[in-house]
Amino acid sequence: MIWDLNIEMYLEQLKRDSSVKGWGVWFVILRENNQVIGDIGFKGKPNDRKTVEIGYGIIPAAQNKGFATEAVQGLIDWAFSSGQVEKVIAECLEDNVASIRVLELEKPFK
Repeated sequence: MIWDLNIEMYLEQLKRDSSVKGWGVWFVILRENNQVIGDIGFKGKPNDRKTVEIGYGIIPAAQNKGFATEAVQGLIDWAFSSGQVEKVIAECLEDNVASIRVLELEKPFK
């Protein structure tokens, strides 16, 4: 599973540099049943310009229900509250309408 690979990569990165803690993979978990429905995270810690890139994915059965929007909003809020981030960036494919919609709803991407 892709999550296993992400966890392994993040743990290896933590071993090399503990300052990346929090800037890797987070799971998107449904409150009502503790089911993992996706992952979200930053592609590394903030750079010298206090910028991070966010990425996310939700399993097909849970898509188009607002989970990605909620997760992105929460992680962006967390990043800005850290005092280490002034800018969050994201990329998605031009035909990924759902992801574009998530990013358009978030103020940092407008």
